[in-house]
Amino acid sequence: MNNNPKSNLTPIPEKLVLEFSNRVWNSTHELDAIDELMTEDYCITTAGKAVK
Repeated sequence: MNNNPKSNLTPIPEKLVLEFSNRVWNSTHELDAIDELMTEDYCITTAGKAVK
């Protein structure tokens, strides 16, 4: 658990992005975190187009 007092000031969307990055992209590759942190209708977009 993060005991950094500044962490309470971080906006929730930023916290979710950082948590996703730390848990999924970093060395742990905790793939179950994807289901926990993302919504069912999440869609990746690039250049304004959905990636399917």
